Amino acid sequence: MEVVVQKGFKQTEVGLIPEDWNIEPIGDLASISTGGSDTQDRIEEGIYPFYVRSQKVERINRYSFDGEAILTSGDGVGVGKIFHYVKGKFDYHQRVYNIHNYRKNVDGHYLFFQFSINFHDRVMAMTAKSSVDSVRREMIADMNIPLPPTLREQKAIAAALSDVDALINKLDKLITKKKAIKQALDFVTKNIENKVKQNPRYQENEKLKLEKELEIQEK
Repeated sequence: MEVVVQKGFKQTEVGLIPEDWNIEPIGDLASISTGGSDTQDRIEEGIYPFYVRSQKVERINRYSFDGEAILTSGDGVGVGKIFHYVKGKFDYHQRVYNIHNYRKNVDGHYLFFQFSINFHDRVMAMTAKSSVDSVRREMIADMNIPLPPTLREQKAIAAALSDVDALINKLDKLITKKKAIKQALDFVTKNIENKVKQNPRYQENEKLKLEKELEIQEK
């Protein structure tokens, strides 16, 4: 069955995109490198952020990179799930990939969203297992990205996605707060009930109720 494509759009391997957009691999859009440090190099009160293979950002007293970067875990449970968009000085683990040095017509924040949203599906499609042990450089370099022709469009899309991210984070925090309030109320209610039940007057009232119920049953 022939698929009808809406005018002004074209069908590509990454889905339906505007006709004036291109599809290009990340390897043509940016440089890709890995860090040189190990987790044991972390320092609790360190000066600089130290990105390892987990969502938690450690600290360290040296930096190996200064600039705009997209970071992702190269192995472990964080493969395809942990992403950081960073600007500034930091150090990173030897198994953390750094996508940086973007081409002049590529917005780093836009690339971050395209990469972080779609990379997990890509790595899962490349394995028969339920999880991926490690990421090879070409898995990132050969990943195709839909690219709007102007930086202005890319920045506008990135800003919109950033707003959505912020809203989701606020909702997550609100849900967590409501759960905490409910747990606290349940705890307080339970304690009140226990104290009431321990009150002699309450116990006497319950005794009288039971006696009346027995009298009714005997009749």
